[in-house]
Amino acid sequence: MVKKISIDIDGIFNDYPHCWVRFINLAIGANFQAKEDARNSLGEQEYERLKSLYRTSEYKANLEVSDEARSFCDHLTNKGYEIIIATSRPLKSPKYPGLYDLTYNWLKKNDVPFSSLIYKERTDAFLKEVEGVSYHIEDEIEYADFFARNGITTFLYEKSRKVGKAELENIIVFESFKELESYID
Repeated sequence: MVKKISIDIDGIFNDYPHCWVRFINLAIGANFQAKEDARNSLGEQEYERLKSLYRTSEYKANLEVSDEARSFCDHLTNKGYEIIIATSRPLKSPKYPGLYDLTYNWLKKNDVPFSSLIYKERTDAFLKEVEGVSYHIEDEIEYADFFARNGITTFLYEKSRKVGKAELENIIVFESFKELESYID
């Protein structure tokens, strides 16, 4: 039987939200420190306009991939795992026609092993797409909670903000991929 694991992209393989904030700052000559600051200062319309530009930009297509996350995926592959990349990037939206290819090519160019790339949403239809997944790795509490509530052992990467471990049910918080290796057989 093939072992399956799903992994989010942004915040796992790259330094999101920092890369997004850097893009905003470069695009408009600002000096925001956090995406919340940018959203509050710019207003929703301008924030979303910049987000649209970012999603299919060369900047995003050339983001660095975390060596630690890539090495972890190599470790999973060596242990016989099929890796499903599950992202909330709007991969199939007609608003972003090149986003799937940009994301797929970015993963390939950076030697990230994976078997499929899918759009992640909190729906029953999505759960059918990840049927048989034993584990999910996430950096957003909302998605981590969704996976955990649906019986999938979930690991929450908390590299920048701290969440009290007591408030998380069925979610294992980790701070490094080396640490995470010890949890997965």
